[in-house]
Amino acid sequence: MHDHTNQNISNRSLLSFAVKKWLSEYREQDNSILRLCTIVLITVILCLTISSAGIQQRLQQNFDQLLGADLVISHSTPLPEKELIHLRALANETSYAQLVNVTLTNDEHWHAAQIKLVDEHYPLRGSLKVSADIGAAASDKNEPPIADTIWLDSRLYSALQLDTGAVLTIAETKLTVAGVLLHEPDRLLEGHSVAARGLVHMDSPLSQAFTGSPTTHRYSFNLSKNKLNDAITWAEQQLPHADILHSGSGHPLASFWQRTENFLGLVMVVLFFMAAITFHLAGRRQQQKQQYRLTLLFTMGLNNKQVWYMAIFDWMLDLAHSAIVATPLAIVGYILAMQQFDAFMQLNQQYISFPHAALLQSFGLVTVLLFIFQLPAWLNVSNISPSLLLKQGIHSQSSTLSWVFSGLAIALLAAFYSDNPLLTSITLTGLIISVIVMWAATWTVLIATEKLSRSGHGLFVFSIELMRQRLNSKATQIMGLGLCLTLMLFSFGLMKDFSNVLQQYTRSHDGNLLISQASQPQVHHLEQWAQDNHAQVVTMKPYHNAKLIEINGQPFAEAIAHPSEASARLKKPIRLHVTDSLPSNNRVVNGHFWNPESVTSVPANGQYHISVEQEVMTDMGFSIGDELTFLLNEELKTFSITASHVYQGGRGSITFWFQTPTLLNEHLPKSPLYMGSMEIPDGAWATLAHLWKRLPTLRMVTLQELTARFDQTLKLLQSVLSIFSGLILFMSILVMAASVQGHNQSDKAKNGLLLGFGLSKKQCLRLVIYEWLVTALIVGIGSLAGTIAIGHLMYQSQFSMPYQANWLWLTGIIALSTALIVALGAIFNRMSLRISVRELLQESI
Repeated sequence: MHDHTNQNISNRSLLSFAVKKWLSEYREQDNSILRLCTIVLITVILCLTISSAGIQQRLQQNFDQLLGADLVISHSTPLPEKELIHLRALANETSYAQLVNVTLTNDEHWHAAQIKLVDEHYPLRGSLKVSADIGAAASDKNEPPIADTIWLDSRLYSALQLDTGAVLTIAETKLTVAGVLLHEPDRLLEGHSVAARGLVHMDSPLSQAFTGSPTTHRYSFNLSKNKLNDAITWAEQQLPHADILHSGSGHPLASFWQRTENFLGLVMVVLFFMAAITFHLAGRRQQQKQQYRLTLLFTMGLNNKQVWYMAIFDWMLDLAHSAIVATPLAIVGYILAMQQFDAFMQLNQQYISFPHAALLQSFGLVTVLLFIFQLPAWLNVSNISPSLLLKQGIHSQSSTLSWVFSGLAIALLAAFYSDNPLLTSITLTGLIISVIVMWAATWTVLIATEKLSRSGHGLFVFSIELMRQRLNSKATQIMGLGLCLTLMLFSFGLMKDFSNVLQQYTRSHDGNLLISQASQPQVHHLEQWAQDNHAQVVTMKPYHNAKLIEINGQPFAEAIAHPSEASARLKKPIRLHVTDSLPSNNRVVNGHFWNPESVTSVPANGQYHISVEQEVMTDMGFSIGDELTFLLNEELKTFSITASHVYQGGRGSITFWFQTPTLLNEHLPKSPLYMGSMEIPDGAWATLAHLWKRLPTLRMVTLQELTARFDQTLKLLQSVLSIFSGLILFMSILVMAASVQGHNQSDKAKNGLLLGFGLSKKQCLRLVIYEWLVTALIVGIGSLAGTIAIGHLMYQSQFSMPYQANWLWLTGIIALSTALIVALGAIFNRMSLRISVRELLQESI
């Protein structure tokens, strides 16, 4: 009993001593750098995770409020009458709607819009909000507009310069503008698209004008709870080609936001990579001190187990302190992110509870990651012994072991967040290229030093010789700073000139008007209009709308191993290009593209040839020989992958994910649609509205509209990139401070000896400046190479266009960063110059 009591007292004393020890070491510079780095990591992970959870909660609430029915089924063609009779027998209420994309005109004004034709039962749930005019009070409507009238949203009022009571002509049908459409209960089903919209009654003559045009048919059902599951199960089995939404299917935008979060997760992987460098550099001295202090405690009577407890408890205090600081910052970031999201999505949200579970989950993740970072240092604790006090050196952790565990933590984070292996590999490839170039530049400097040292003299040659003598430490500094600068250059420069490049490239290759969908008769009208107005048809490519149904005989939903950008896009119909020759702006990378002589008939196995874009092949895990079944014009057609292609600069930037021989046209009841581009002279724009007035379903977009939409998205991306660029800049400063502080003691010894040999402090400072100047130049060369590599890979794979580097801007940034590195290096190193030989001897005693 006595021994047990003493043991408890001993443990309490140990705990008290650990707290006092942590407080005494709190302000040490090594610990401050590591603590700042930890706070940044915890803040970013907590903020991203709880913001992600908050967005998903908002989407689910929005889904529950705006689905507009218990079950909604959408399809590109009307559902068979047999299936409709079965569903209507289960439902209490039903409603039918058609959605058509058109271009509305008024005099010389035009604007793209989505017209929704609805029956008298619409809406099944909720109410419409309509005002009599722009700025007038909104009123609730429980029924659609009467026949021969139309409700338009405010954007169409402004773009077409309309007033309530005006007559709008659509496909030779005259409709009276009767009100401003403010809200639809099923607006969610459009995915919060940016398309302007109009609402028309199904009894309007306009419904007959769109016969044969690409149309989405939507069926809404209200059912009792006990029949809802039966209807969903039946619809999924009998209508596998349709889009089925219900309260349990999840928001249509949920997967999109998940992929957005995964992209931001890639940025977090980058931040953790920089943090690993910081921990490696700043942790060197800190681990030496920790080993020395724990060895002293070992000699004072603590056993090995208690020394372990001390080390772990010390880390837990650091983690708790960082979490206390980081959590409020993350919550502030969460609040700001939710405000921006609500404004972007135009959501009027009710109160949503704070995502406590996500907060705990993310804190658990960051704890595991930081634990892995710290594990090599704790493994070194097991090697301490009193005999270390009798030796001059304290062994630091193995560098290899440290990088192995850091790589493990980063891999864990990448697996948790990133779902885009191509984007991840592009970033890592650029960083690897940067490292290789920096290594080559470093060795080039050393070879030059050997030659200079034989015939040259002076402080500059001497400073490089000192760098050569400390190759390992300088190489770590160069690699760390170089990777940081590469990431900063890429983050700051990726979107800087992209809008101008897009506009110039598209303008020179595709004219100033993009035709996204035109039928064969509409193409004839376009060609005649171009001839009459001195316009030029640049390109016109045929395609069929096709929906991927099966992969190697397995249903699409079951064949998807993980969500990705390609799989999300393939849930909707895609453009299947028909061609007998490889397009001039494509290049085959695998397999064999067909020639007209080899595809005069359907192969014996009944499978058509198909070529798939290489990124889709990678993203979906396709291989040559795989079988893909598409739904085309209500017919199932099976294709065998015989080739994969990529985009390359050529005639036009219009390219397709999937391509197949024109033989397919002979086995389909409908003619293909066309996608292309035109070059229109300035004087012809005024007559374009008359063309749209005759052909409202002809879908075209001007280059000005295209770049305006992109600029709006670009602005949002730039704001996000600015935040992460600021984080990368801050982490870069921490890396530099850590690289100096980690070798501060050896720098003091070096400067003390140089001062003892007769060099002045001014000459020592010049040595420091020369050293950091050479370091900065090597870093600049490597980061420039990495940035150019990432730029070329990213632009080619993601944007299908060549990367045109702004050399003046990049050179200016590198020059500025060089000056900053030299200045910060001199500032961080100035403390090491405040030492004499006497002080150096006293520190060694």
